[in-house]
Amino acid sequence: MRIQKALAHLGVGSRRYCEKLVSDGRVILDGEPVLIGQSVSAEEIARVRVDGSLVGTMPEKKYVL
Repeated sequence: MRIQKALAHLGVGSRRYCEKLVSDGRVILDGEPVLIGQSVSAEEIARVRVDGSLVGTMPEKKYVL
């Protein structure tokens, strides 16, 4: 999943706002700034920091029939 979409799913902001955060260099993965459109896995998203704070993990999807 692209980084800006993952951040939007976590409630950081809209995808456009998350793109702005990434382009401003405020989103860090393992000590390195991420790029717009960079793909991240669910394990990597747990290590992403925005302005120095961890953003959390992706919620599990639950399907009810």
